[in-house]
Amino acid sequence: MTRDRAEMVREIVDDLKIRARVCGLKRLARETSALYENLVAHGVPDAIVTSYFAVGLMRERLDEQRRGRSG
Repeated sequence: MTRDRAEMVREIVDDLKIRARVCGLKRLARETSALYENLVAHGVPDAIVTSYFAVGLMRERLDEQRRGRSG
């Protein structure tokens, strides 16, 4: 494979990876929105739902930090 062709393949692969991440993020946004709407529709106060998501984000960040230190 020529160098130009290899570079083109790398660019295509990188583009596909980016598209996969975007699709994953869109799906996560839809699922999060649906979960939020469902919880609020069942009478859970907005502040509690927001706190639930905030705690989830904090846990993810702490996990990433721990992995970063140990990894």
